[in-house]
Amino acid sequence: MTALHEPARAGRARSHPSPPIRLVDHLAQRTATLVADVVAQICAEVDFYRSLPAETVKTDVTRIVRRNLEIMLRVLRTGQPPSTEELADLIESASNRADEQVPIADVLDAYHVGAKHWWAIIAGLHEDGVEFAEGSLVRLGDLHYEWLRAATAAVITGYDADSIGSQHSPRPGHSELLAALIDGGDYRDVAERFHLTVEPRYWAVAVAVEPNSDETDASVSTTVAAARKVRRLQRQLDGISRGEALYSLTANGGIALLPLRPAPHGTTDEDAMPDFAELDARLRQLGERMAARTTCAVDLVTAEEVASVVPQLRDLLAIAQRKSPPRPVVRFDDLAIEFQLSRPTRASRLSASRLAPIADDEVLWQTLQCYLDNECSTATTARMLHVHPNTVQYRLRKVSDLTGLNLNRPADVLTALGALLAATPRPESAASAAGERPAD
Repeated sequence: MTALHEPARAGRARSHPSPPIRLVDHLAQRTATLVADVVAQICAEVDFYRSLPAETVKTDVTRIVRRNLEIMLRVLRTGQPPSTEELADLIESASNRADEQVPIADVLDAYHVGAKHWWAIIAGLHEDGVEFAEGSLVRLGDLHYEWLRAATAAVITGYDADSIGSQHSPRPGHSELLAALIDGGDYRDVAERFHLTVEPRYWAVAVAVEPNSDETDASVSTTVAAARKVRRLQRQLDGISRGEALYSLTANGGIALLPLRPAPHGTTDEDAMPDFAELDARLRQLGERMAARTTCAVDLVTAEEVASVVPQLRDLLAIAQRKSPPRPVVRFDDLAIEFQLSRPTRASRLSASRLAPIADDEVLWQTLQCYLDNECSTATTARMLHVHPNTVQYRLRKVSDLTGLNLNRPADVLTALGALLAATPRPESAASAAGERPAD
């Protein structure tokens, strides 16, 4: 605060009073400092904000503090209360905090911390003898209060909106329509009831999202981290589908139906296979945008096919998640053999029993899995497991000795692959076969 007052103190030593300053310009030139100081004070004084992920503080909290400063300065400059558009930003931010289950008292406390800090600076300048071109301290106090009162009302509005489910169900009927499509219900009746359009074809996407650094940080609220992941995933899927996606999501992923975009003008064959390249590229960016590894299983379906295809997509996704190296986007063609061999049959238990002799040997199990995942390449398997190729060969001979499967014969390789897929999925990563901890 002293640095903000130094010009005023120098002016007070003069024999003649300094001319009034434009307070708004004086504060606006110090925006970065004013925002950073308030963010630091909020994190120091308001309990819940200390448990927020660092990324949340750096982005969301800093952004809304800056936005409030901008709104307050605009109110001081014009004498007009906050506009509807300005308050919409505050309402959206409050709704996000409500979604993260931040207590409303803490959010309001954070606003008051900022208001108190900024008013202390204004009052301090006045005590130093500075006059303001915008008017008297009393007038500025009234305007400052006008901003704070409107901001408080915006926070309450944001929390009220979230309490009726606006965050996760912003579009009436969409969750009901998705449920009807997945369950094989009368989706046409649901669409008619909510005045929604059922598209002829959808990209059906099963997505899995691994934990990110926020979720593994003991000092961070897991509720906040999970809610941020869901919102981020919603935004990405809405961006791909221009806000028309149907989805059911958690922090770990879920199911989405992305309406197929209309064919280019002049295209007459409605049954022509659409270009998958753009969707593939966007889905591959999910991991980067989510700050966590993602895996997507995708298929093109009609509305009538959704109920039968979605369960199979979930199975395909589970297979893709076990692949090493990971594949961010897969379709049935990519894992056709693995998918077919994974289908549950009366023989599945018998097939899985072929690997019973190595079921408790983590190193052999993971080596076999990595070897099959990498098209029976000893060199690639050795590189993935960070061991010598001879070590891989030794382990595979041991697998053969224990199971009776000759991994040099194509028929036995298929048998091993089917047995591996039929067996209970194991959570260990391929890296553990090399005696290493899985990568974070």
